[in-house]
Amino acid sequence: MVTPPKWLRSTAMRVFEPLLALPVLAVLHEFGLLGPAPLWLLVLLVLTSSVIQQPEVQQRLAGGGTQPRLHLVVALQFGLVGVVIYLSGWGPLLAMVFAIVATHCLRTFGSVVWRPLVVWMVVVIAAGQTGLALGWVYSHLPTQTVAQVAGLLGAQIGVLLIRALGISAEKIEHAEAEVRSREERFRALVQDSSDVVSIVDRAGKTRYVSPAIEHLTGLRPDEFMAAEYQRWLHTDDHIDAARVFERSLADPGGEHRVELRLWHANGDLRWMEVTLRNLLDNPAVDGLVATYRDVTERRAIQERLIHDANHDLLTGLSNRAAFLRGLQDSFTDAASARTPAVLFVDLDGFKQVNDTHGHQAGDALIIAVAAMLRRSVLGSDVVGRLGGDEFGIVLTGVSSSDDAVTVAKRILAEMDHPVTVGDQELFARASIGIAVAAPDHTDADELLHHADIAMYSAKRRHTHSYQLYVDGMRDPAVDAVALDDELRQAVGNGELRLHYQPIVALDGGDLIGFEALLRWQHPARGLLPPAEFIPLAEQTGTISELGAWALEHASHQVLDWQTRVPAGRRLKLSVNLSPHQLERPDLVTEVLTILRRTGFHPDDLVLEITETALVRDESAIPVLTALRAEGIRIALDDFGTGYSSLKYLTRLPVDILKIDRCFVAELNGTGSASAVAEAMVRLAQVLHLETVAEGIEDAAQLTELTLLGCQSGQGYHFARPLEAGAVDRLIAGSATRWPALEVPAPLAPAEAAYGSASLGTPG
Repeated sequence: MVTPPKWLRSTAMRVFEPLLALPVLAVLHEFGLLGPAPLWLLVLLVLTSSVIQQPEVQQRLAGGGTQPRLHLVVALQFGLVGVVIYLSGWGPLLAMVFAIVATHCLRTFGSVVWRPLVVWMVVVIAAGQTGLALGWVYSHLPTQTVAQVAGLLGAQIGVLLIRALGISAEKIEHAEAEVRSREERFRALVQDSSDVVSIVDRAGKTRYVSPAIEHLTGLRPDEFMAAEYQRWLHTDDHIDAARVFERSLADPGGEHRVELRLWHANGDLRWMEVTLRNLLDNPAVDGLVATYRDVTERRAIQERLIHDANHDLLTGLSNRAAFLRGLQDSFTDAASARTPAVLFVDLDGFKQVNDTHGHQAGDALIIAVAAMLRRSVLGSDVVGRLGGDEFGIVLTGVSSSDDAVTVAKRILAEMDHPVTVGDQELFARASIGIAVAAPDHTDADELLHHADIAMYSAKRRHTHSYQLYVDGMRDPAVDAVALDDELRQAVGNGELRLHYQPIVALDGGDLIGFEALLRWQHPARGLLPPAEFIPLAEQTGTISELGAWALEHASHQVLDWQTRVPAGRRLKLSVNLSPHQLERPDLVTEVLTILRRTGFHPDDLVLEITETALVRDESAIPVLTALRAEGIRIALDDFGTGYSSLKYLTRLPVDILKIDRCFVAELNGTGSASAVAEAMVRLAQVLHLETVAEGIEDAAQLTELTLLGCQSGQGYHFARPLEAGAVDRLIAGSATRWPALEVPAPLAPAEAAYGSASLGTPG
């Protein structure tokens, strides 16, 4: 049996329903119950009403669906119906006809029309009842009273029915609108999302995948679903994928996450973060919902930062932390008949190379030495850069100290050959300390320390030679005891000095603050940089006294300078915090007491802490949080030189990220050289942190950092650390042009090698 189309059935019903009145009129006419009006007139009115009742006609009459046009359509429709039923003589009893007509209008126009329907039904019935009362309209009812009561009841019932139908239509429309809204949200969140959403059955077959899969993998949804999801995974990730799939199957409603590699249609591999949720118990889903997010760029940044956290950027060698891990591993890896040995290589006269030929020549020499050290050892040995001109070598297995001595001699012989830098020939000279582990020795730090002691012994001979560590060799730390006694008296004797390095806004060159740098005017040794006494102060506990002195004097000084700058500008003061200070329970109280005593506003103070200190001691986090609560800002110093920055950065109470000078030194205008600095700036922007670049030495670095979005910086391009008097002249001159070479501070011989330190370790 052939079923007519739905639209045809609907149209037929809309035409047929009004025509049902024609047989009724014929029967009433046959029995003389139709009233005085001619039958043909009533039939014509019914046919006209049938035409007007069609949706197309009503939509045309209603125009844009405005209220006046709706009232016109309803008035016309109800007017025709009212004329027919009242001319038939049965008007007061046929109010239900209005409700039937109202249903057609509600289907056509929706709930918006029910109030006009009520209004015009009442108007038409009132008009009909008035005609009855005046005798203009004939009625088959026995009396006027019965006719009026019947009309009133009919109007009330009609109003209630139409109102009920209208309210019901409004609820239905609201529910349908909510469904449509949810569908639109679903399309926005799933269909149009950059993340991929898919549904996988128990067997691993993909039943649905959102269109974004084509953007991520280059595969159309039907192509992706044509095979099991394992088909698109890297083979090395199949086991991880199977494990997380099994865990998700066994955990209804649970959420599991894994990072996998998916093949792109062009042959590339893309890293995806896949989140799997078991919704098999949800009948509407009946599957595992897998969300894919492309994290390829994030992984690349992480891997680069992890690499940089373990390697020296200038030479590519292992940094100190990675070197020590390699040394510790060598105790386990060494064969039973062999033992690890450490060579501590320290370049002689390297500062003179920097001072005479410039830092570029010094960097080139460091790179050449690193390459030479690699050539001088086996591939299984570890070579690392421990500091500016210090290198370490782990010989993973030597049979005796003679093997280590042979390597040291080979290195010193290699250094007899000059290194060509530009049009110059430079020579690298070194002193080498050697320490060979005893059979039961497993302490990496101690073995490196022994090599360091031996190196200092060799260096004191000034012969560019090597020295093998032997038990009882004098530790340079012993020499520090006398220095410690002198340091304890330095505060009382007035020997401490503060220098101030300007911090400048990179986009406009405005002076925005200073970093306070502590120096010691030693009565015999002259002006000592922080590297020569801050570590000692940390070891002996005098760092707290030095730190309090530096903060109080720097606060007084910068507060005085703030009164001299133009109105509306505030100079910030940056002071380094030692990790040992962070261990003190009364640090917050001490800092706030100093600020109250000096009148320095907490909002203008920045306390700097190295990332390594925070990683080493997480108990410092509550202390820094308490300082921030008072308005003091926290800066993460030397960012990128530690080994766990990304792991902790998102939860550290930090406001400012200081980009270490080693990354700034790499900038040369090329994308590869600026990749790390750019990644750090972008990371800071994502975490809503300010950025300060350290060690800016030329205009090219300044320009590149500005283009990368770095906000402020410091370095010799602007000014060296200045004495207070020099800063007075700088502010008095309202200098906005850099470098401010006309007001340099007197420098100690080692000043160029050490950029900053105050309350804590050198910055």
